[in-house]
Amino acid sequence: MDSRFMIATPKSLMGKTFLLLGGIGSLLIALLHVAIPIIGTEAYLACGGWWLLPLLEQGSPVPALLCLGIAAVFFLWTAYALSGASVIVRLPLIRTGLMLIAVIYLLRGADIIPMLLFGSEGSEIGWVSWFASVLSLLLGACHASGIAGMWKQWKTPSP
Repeated sequence: MDSRFMIATPKSLMGKTFLLLGGIGSLLIALLHVAIPIIGTEAYLACGGWWLLPLLEQGSPVPALLCLGIAAVFFLWTAYALSGASVIVRLPLIRTGLMLIAVIYLLRGADIIPMLLFGSEGSEIGWVSWFASVLSLLLGACHASGIAGMWKQWKTPSP
């Protein structure tokens, strides 16, 4: 039976909510990565892309292509979260895909641990890195909680 037609339990409703939050977060990150090349050099610098400055000064398309490639990944992650929440059609390997996404977000978020242990004074680590780490932890937690809430809904194989 399609998971959209199964009886919702409080746990599955929470799972859907967390996956929706995770999907919205991924969508916003994707849109940010689309906007950066449109806005230009200031956006790259504000978002921690200082290392791309030489390429930007040369007029290279590489920074824009990198941003658009990253945006494509986040759009895919958005689709998986929405699929897991039964908002769109079920994508293949939904469990595996969402677990991978959750793990990647949590590992990216774990980047905050050295910052907390060793501090970031005098280094090139700025507020963007702190914000990205905290956001990654939150989105990883949303995906993990969503997976836990929806696991039983996904017992049937993907069509």
